[in-house]
Amino acid sequence: KGSLFHLIFSCFTIPTSTDKIRLMNGIDSCSGRVEVLRDGQWGTVCDDGWDLSDAAVVCREMGCGNVIEAKGAAYFGQGSGPIWMDDVNCTGTESSLMNCRTGGWGTHNCQHSHDSGVICNGEPKILICTFVKILIVKYTMIWELINGDNSCSGRVEVLYNETWGTVCDDGWNLSDAAVVCREMGCGDVIEAKGAAYFGQGSGPIWMDDVNCTGTESSLMNCRTGGWGTHNCQHSHDSGVICLLPDIILQYRCIS
Repeated sequence: KGSLFHLIFSCFTIPTSTDKIRLMNGIDSCSGRVEVLRDGQWGTVCDDGWDLSDAAVVCREMGCGNVIEAKGAAYFGQGSGPIWMDDVNCTGTESSLMNCRTGGWGTHNCQHSHDSGVICNGEPKILICTFVKILIVKYTMIWELINGDNSCSGRVEVLYNETWGTVCDDGWNLSDAAVVCREMGCGDVIEAKGAAYFGQGSGPIWMDDVNCTGTESSLMNCRTGGWGTHNCQHSHDSGVICLLPDIILQYRCIS
């Protein structure tokens, strides 16, 4: 049997931050559209009343120093999903945006054309390097995430009998995705994606009706309809979005 060897090494910088807030579409990691995570779903903040005091809290929470500008009117592009916060009213001294007064979670009179953003003067604080080495000598099954924004998001693919294939989204949920994230060394799950969110794969559809409890060490330990047994098209390929590892250097080796 032949060997397959892939070597991927990438480094990027992120600010010191929590796993409940992020900045999107900025020119660096200390600027962008403000998004918050609630009930497992990322959403935006309406710009009603959004000012420097509110933005200052975000900059500090993200480890990005002082605020330069508070942006509104979807300056960094329109988000998607819920608009989680509106009428935010911070004093500017809070340690987290979650501690500021608002109109209530999910209560708003906004459109995404009013998404808020910030520009901070800080620099990213942490260098993250991910080194992935895949060496197949005798094993016949391995996982990978394809077409994601980073190594911890993408379409779920499995190598079985020397052929890469996909996983159908029938019943695909956070419990199933959590197993993939943990198995890939990518921390907790953020979202379970279906409907070929990361593009359609090719080759066999190896798994369908996946049913994990969420505690399994590997997706191969979850119940399925049987290898290669499905009623799917690739338009229903499954994917995951996981939290990035919070360590400085991560090695993930399979041999």
